[in-house]
Amino acid sequence: MLLYFFGILKAADSVIVNNLQRIDKVQEPVRAAGDDIELYVAPADEIEAQYVAGMVANLIESGVEPQEIAVLSRTSFQFPLLDRNFTRLGIPHVVVGYTGLLGRAIVKDILAYLRFAVNPEDVTALERALTAERGNGIGKKTVEKIVRLAGGGPFDRALRAICDGDIEAVPKFRLTPKVRASLEKFLKLINVIKTLPPSDAVSMVVDSVKLKVEL
Repeated sequence: MLLYFFGILKAADSVIVNNLQRIDKVQEPVRAAGDDIELYVAPADEIEAQYVAGMVANLIESGVEPQEIAVLSRTSFQFPLLDRNFTRLGIPHVVVGYTGLLGRAIVKDILAYLRFAVNPEDVTALERALTAERGNGIGKKTVEKIVRLAGGGPFDRALRAICDGDIEAVPKFRLTPKVRASLEKFLKLINVIKTLPPSDAVSMVVDSVKLKVEL
């Protein structure tokens, strides 16, 4: 479905006028009116992306340079759909502000658990995994002290020894009951992950850990 508005300011006014708490005002353009705004209501996300890509292709075919065209998206989940349809039509494009799936914080958190399960000497994975869960009482300083106390990998064995009290604590560092319980939970999860295929391991982390960044 296509709808048309006369200019961007009038289109904006038609939306904000419904806000009863707004201060009444009239926006007047200082330049000549441009092209009318076209609103397309798509029945599905994929169809919307196909429509946008088709519009861009038509503009380029009419002589508009690709670098003169911008597609703005309110949410990042629309980027992959647009990217796929631009690629399908051979439209040159650059995506700005979207890191991709592997760049998302939650994906990095989940991968940290898997990386540590595979390589218990990966201190970077250990630090990220231990601080990824909400409310576990483990912060950056606690992790630094644990790493110092462990004295090097493999850290899963060192954590086990720390929880069991087999390693003398560094000065002024004691495990609180909450931190000890969190470390015990972490070690149990890592041991389970080691026995699972990757897809099941990911599901186990998502189901077992209250990640700070949610899906």
